[in-house]
Amino acid sequence: MTRRLTHPHWCGRHHHCTAPAGEHRSAPLAWPTAYGRLIATRVLTADGRHRLELRAVVDLDPTEQAAGRQARHTAVLVDLAVRRATRPSLQRPA
Repeated sequence: MTRRLTHPHWCGRHHHCTAPAGEHRSAPLAWPTAYGRLIATRVLTADGRHRLELRAVVDLDPTEQAAGRQARHTAVLVDLAVRRATRPSLQRPA
């Protein structure tokens, strides 16, 4: 007997989804921002963990020195924002 694969309602299926061997993945959502673009994909891993993949496309200064400084600063601030957004005090009780 073959077991039927059940996808979460948000799963993009087709080429986005690699379940049952891999992951359920949503279709990427992209939106323009003042700094460039933000792309988000929801993931359910093969071992049952829920994740969010984020990709930011950021326009940098045309000069090398300023662009390097902006890139480093942006990476640090993104890390801080994700740490704050996912801290335990923001988790809702089950």
